[in-house]
This record gives sequence, C-alpha cells and structure tokens, in this order.
Amino acid sequence: MMRKLRRLPYGDDHRPLFMRKLHIMRTTCIRIALLSVSALLLTTPGCLRYIDPDVPEPIRPFKEPEFGGEYLLYRPFGYDRTQAWPLVVVCHSAFPDSPNRQIRAWTELAESKGFLLLAPSLESSRRDWPENIHQQIAEQLADQKHILACIRHVEAGHNVSKDRIMIHGWGGGAIPALYTGLKTPDTFRAVAVTQPKFNEAAFAGVVEYLDPYQPIHVNYDVGDVITGRNAGRCVTWLRGLNARVLEDAAGTGRRFEPNPDDNRKVIAFFENVIRNYPWVFIRSYPPKNASPLTLQFKVRSSRPAMRFWWQFGDEDGSPVAEPIHTFPAPGAYPITVTIEDDQGDTHTRSRTIRVP
Repeated sequence: MMRKLRRLPYGDDHRPLFMRKLHIMRTTCIRIALLSVSALLLTTPGCLRYIDPDVPEPIRPFKEPEFGGEYLLYRPFGYDRTQAWPLVVVCHSAFPDSPNRQIRAWTELAESKGFLLLAPSLESSRRDWPENIHQQIAEQLADQKHILACIRHVEAGHNVSKDRIMIHGWGGGAIPALYTGLKTPDTFRAVAVTQPKFNEAAFAGVVEYLDPYQPIHVNYDVGDVITGRNAGRCVTWLRGLNARVLEDAAGTGRRFEPNPDDNRKVIAFFENVIRNYPWVFIRSYPPKNASPLTLQFKVRSSRPAMRFWWQFGDEDGSPVAEPIHTFPAPGAYPITVTIEDDQGDTHTRSRTIRVP
C-alpha cells in the first residue's frame, strides 16, 4: 500500500511558513487594491467626481475637445432631458478661489431653482494685472473661446435653453465674465458680476460688440474701499456706453469668499430678466452664392414672434420674417426690427452692421 502523502498547508511550496504567509497577504492586498480601482473606474466615466454633501448629485469634471480646457458641471437631481434647462456659467477669481470652490457655492441654488451649472477653469482671472495689458487681453480672449467651447460641449449632451444662458463672475472672475458676456450677447441673455475687479484697458475691442439691450447686474458693497471703487468705475464705464446696467450697491462686502446672499441676488436678477426683459437679437449672414452686398436677416427671440417689420438703414424695409436685402453700397447701416410677440406686445431692436 502506498503511503498517503501529507498535504502541505499552502500547496507544494517548500518555502518557510512565514514567507508563504507573507506572500499570500501581499497577493491579497494587491487583489483588493485592483478590485477597488476597477470599481472606481466602472462607476466614474473617465474622471473622478467631486461630492458635495449638501446636494444629491456629484459635481462632474469634463474636458471640452476643441481647446482641451477643463470645466466642472453640476446637473440637478431632477434634470429631465425632455425639457430645456437654463445654464449659468460661473467664473472663478484668483487663489484661493477655484472652479471647484465657485461651483460648490452655487450647487444648492442650482438644485432648488433648477438650472445647469458650469464652472470653467480660467487663466485671465488667476492673478493680479500683468505689466503688459496685451497679455491680459490675450488670456481673456483664450478664456472666451474656452467658455464658449464648454457651452457647446454641454449643449451636445444636455437639453439647454439657448435663450436662458447667463454668465456670472465674482472678484477677478468678473473680468472674463464681462469680457465674454459683452462680446457675445447672442449667446448670453444677461451678465452679472459681484465685487468686481475692473480695469477699463482690459476691455479694448469690446465696445463694438456691446448690445444696449443686454441686462448687466453689478453687485458690490459701496462701503468697501477696494471693491466699491472698482465697481463704481465699472458701472460708470458701462453707463457711458449706454449699456442696460442694474446697480446693487448693497452687497455683503466679502472679497475673500463667495457669499450665498450675493448669489441669491444674482439668481433673482436672472429670474427678473427672464420674466420682464424679452430677448430679441438680430442675426445677419451672407446667403450662398450672393453678392458681397447681400445679407439675410433673422431674429432670435425668447418669445414667439408673430409679425415683423425690418428697416435696413437705406430707406428700404420688409415685413417678412427672414428677409434677404441687397445694400446699394459698402458702409455701416443701422438695422432695426420691430416684432409683435404671441402676447400682442411689440419689441424694437437696433444693430449697426458693416457691409460687406
């Protein structure tokens, strides 16, 4: 009879017992770590999520593909893709402020009021003014492209109401918010800044894009030596351009952290704009195979437009919705449109364009 072989406690491994136990413990730890990482990757598509304990949804980080810029997005728990949602862009200030800090200051409002929240990572608001103002303007232009690319990226995956996109900047974030918002009034229904940093030289080239019908909210503490002076200069500059400025000098005076009370004022301003300031914007573009002096016009409106009357600044007009007009000569022409909405109210908008 063959003698039964005694089974080794850990297989046919003739190493000392303590080495075999150490090997098994090390292998077990590695497996647990790998399983944890796998679970994290399965639950997090592409990148880590930030958890805000005050709201039910995570803050999701993304990278827009056009310029590779990073941004954070908060989508409320009740988000429903069958409905178009407002989008609020919040611009951060210099350190210690950041996109993460800024978006956390807004998530509870986004949850309670029902809007998508976007916080881009910016360059032009990260530090004090450089000695070369052209460097500042170049960074603002890069931030403008990045902000618009972030909006397009969000629109690609969400149902965004194109007539309810707003932008806000706090402290140094007021610079990219104002620069981008004023230069693209066809994208932003309204602009708001809180305790703004301001330098008129940084807004060279913005005046020609300014829409006098775009509401702008400036919230600050009039008693603060620094922000009060900056905000006052900002308001004076905007009013000198006949901008539609709503000034609120009863801010909290917080220059080092966002304040929920100030943010609630901003949202109240945005809600007031949606209710009482209909958005009507004139767009023009050359039709295909047309002469350089020919343009087609259309209106983007937050209320359905039922009747139209166009004036092209050359003693000619049209009652059609999207007229095509040929101008007699190159030059600048004041274009005016009057629409009647579905509630019977009339709204007139003017815009000067250069032909061709």
